[in-house]
Amino acid sequence: MHRSRGRQHHLICQRCQDVTEVDAGELMDWVGDVAAYHGFSDLEVRAAILGVYRICQRS
Repeated sequence: MHRSRGRQHHLICQRCQDVTEVDAGELMDWVGDVAAYHGFSDLEVRAAILGVYRICQRS
């Protein structure tokens, strides 16, 4: 079993630079599985997902 200390996950718009914090439960499940497979524990995970919001795509 893994333990995640850091839970900072964000969507970052590359046009307007807005940052939205997101719940990434499925991402954490995958990270935990990969970490366990490789023998990692006591994880600190920070994910930044870069892209462009739909409203910014129209500008």
